[in-house]
Amino acid sequence: MVILRPVGTTGNRLKYLRKIRGLTRKEAAVKLDMKEERLQDLETGRKGLTLGEAIKYADIYNVSLEYIAGRKKVEY
Repeated sequence: MVILRPVGTTGNRLKYLRKIRGLTRKEAAVKLDMKEERLQDLETGRKGLTLGEAIKYADIYNVSLEYIAGRKKVEY
């Protein structure tokens, strides 16, 4: 069981999810079917996350949308 801790902003949570799985931005972008630049914009908070992107993150990283959105502080 992996316990995901709260890590502040949505961008920080996205980066945290990628890093705890040992993925580079390039590898994560391929899994998420998005450009690496878009992934960087999301992780740094320069751009907002769409609902479709949030669903992709939740599916690929096996977390809830509530965790992605910051409504759930800890994910088991």
